[in-house]
Amino acid sequence: MPANYRIYRIDGAGHVVGVEWLEADSDDAALAAARAMTEPGKREIWLRDRLVGTIRIEAADESSAACWL
Repeated sequence: MPANYRIYRIDGAGHVVGVEWLEADSDDAALAAARAMTEPGKREIWLRDRLVGTIRIEAADESSAACWL
């Protein structure tokens, strides 16, 4: 049964600047969904009062991305 996860977007000062709700079947699925987000920055993935994980999404390097066109 899917669970309701929260993905918090964290700024450089450690403040929450946004939150998204996500239904996922497992912690791994919630982490994968958070990794698929494209906006750079730090994310914390929570299930109720448990921190599932923290990830950082790096900004895409536009010059190297152009090589793949």
